[in-house]
Amino acid sequence: MGYTPQLEQTLPGFFASPIDFKHRIARSDDAGRNEEMHIHDSCEIYVNVSGNGTFMVENRFYPVTRGDVILTRPNEMHHGVFRGDAPHEHYCIWFPAGENSEWLTRFWDREAGEGNLLALPAPEKEKLLRLLSALERETTGGDLRRGTALFLQILLLIEDANAESGECVDLPYPLSAILDEIGANYREPLRMARIAARYFISQSTLNRLFQTHLHTTPHIYLENLRLARAKQMLAAGCDVTATALECGFADCSHFILLFRRRFGITPGKYRKNYVPQ
Repeated sequence: MGYTPQLEQTLPGFFASPIDFKHRIARSDDAGRNEEMHIHDSCEIYVNVSGNGTFMVENRFYPVTRGDVILTRPNEMHHGVFRGDAPHEHYCIWFPAGENSEWLTRFWDREAGEGNLLALPAPEKEKLLRLLSALERETTGGDLRRGTALFLQILLLIEDANAESGECVDLPYPLSAILDEIGANYREPLRMARIAARYFISQSTLNRLFQTHLHTTPHIYLENLRLARAKQMLAAGCDVTATALECGFADCSHFILLFRRRFGITPGKYRKNYVPQ
């Protein structure tokens, strides 16, 4: 299970919106070094400090190294996979923001799962890391007003940076084709054994491909995809039963139990929180 942001710290002047901020160093023997694929309701800024790896967003895979930025908006499936002996050090900031945030166009002016990697020029990478270090000091016993200023500087640096979106990593065949097939047909009953057979591989080989490249199983990948789409539909005001059926859950009761177990809230309450009554 991925980390669930705790949006509890409010920065003065930032529209009274709470944020969560983490600085973590995960070593090679850390059991939680690679989180499971996950989704959440916040915008996320991930910044790599050390440890080369691959960051997955939806079914795109981005190579990341020092100073690279991964931007995800609410309910984009994502997680990182880091191997080797080097520690994986990174910063993450989570905060709520909607599509009307004109100063966050890099989050919203793109298709889901596209353009998530931002490769800044080298001087701006180091400037960003200095700002994050300073933000950590101010949000852990420092001056929260300075924290607000630093956070806004980080957002502006990302928004105004003269940087192109980074290139994706090509996945081996048939994994790339299988992900496309699951993405196109997640609403339908899917049997992984049949999918594996269509690509002339065994189910154990399919499981190994998912574990090696995605650090998850085909079942969990499909479940997360369906839940991500369900959250998007509920936030748009769709009925719970219609959402369950549209997202591939044949049993609405099972969908409700699964949604509550994963997110700590029922689908109906989640919908109510988003849709004005």
